[in-house]
Amino acid sequence: MKQLSEQPAHYITVGDKRLPLIAKKHPRAKSMVVRYDARKDCVKLTLPRYVSLKSGLEFAASKSGWIAAQMEKHPRTAFEDGVRISLFGEEMTLRHVGGRGLVRREGASLIIPGEKEFSARRVEDFIKRETKKILALRAGYYAAQLGVSFRSIALR
Repeated sequence: MKQLSEQPAHYITVGDKRLPLIAKKHPRAKSMVVRYDARKDCVKLTLPRYVSLKSGLEFAASKSGWIAAQMEKHPRTAFEDGVRISLFGEEMTLRHVGGRGLVRREGASLIIPGEKEFSARRVEDFIKRETKKILALRAGYYAAQLGVSFRSIALR
């Protein structure tokens, strides 16, 4: 699969929002495909090898209504100070405190040290670490029940 650009060189406007568009040519693709990636908040365009990038971009632009509907279906949570999130069944309030240290729980708050522009990444990393701990415990339990073992758990 040939990615036309490593960094999004193209953007698509959906409503009042400008989203990065990542275009790829795929040798086995039979048709153009547009996908909205809510996790990365971008649009992905897959093209057959015989379709020009210009045609693909026009096709993606024609699907802006569909993309807007997908964005509404899968809203992105802003991990900012004061936002309430559900974390493993508990309501937590995000609190940015600055300084140094690790993201940690304190009562019904999730304390986020560090610079503000890195808060979202730090919260995502914390959630992945905690999820991995829970999954490892559960996987260990079920692996023992089945008499099998596993090496590691990967989250993306």
